[in-house]
Amino acid sequence: MRNVELLKTKREGGDWFSKLDLAGYADTTFSMMGGDSENIVIDLPESLVGVAIDRFGKDITIQKIEDARIRIRVNVQVSPQLYGWLTGLGDNVVIHSPEDVRIKYIEWLKKLVENNEKQ
Repeated sequence: MRNVELLKTKREGGDWFSKLDLAGYADTTFSMMGGDSENIVIDLPESLVGVAIDRFGKDITIQKIEDARIRIRVNVQVSPQLYGWLTGLGDNVVIHSPEDVRIKYIEWLKKLVENNEKQ
């Protein structure tokens, strides 16, 4: 890039951008695949607490629900990338709520199986 110069023209969106929490936004998205932002509750083995904190940060609600299981509450953008991430954690991870997100996840999993059975 040659002859770069700073323009004095006021840029639109500057006020909005200055208020944007990029780190917080990144904590809610998966692989740049956005979706509807939702507060979801996930039940998982206590052994995965570090994975949850690595993904969502320390600012999440964690509750012990039974022996060796926890429940986390996080704000995420619901997308196929979220579903893939959850699936990668294993078969002992459950979307507790909201119900519509849990149902969409189940439908996504069924479609995944159907597509692979066709092969």
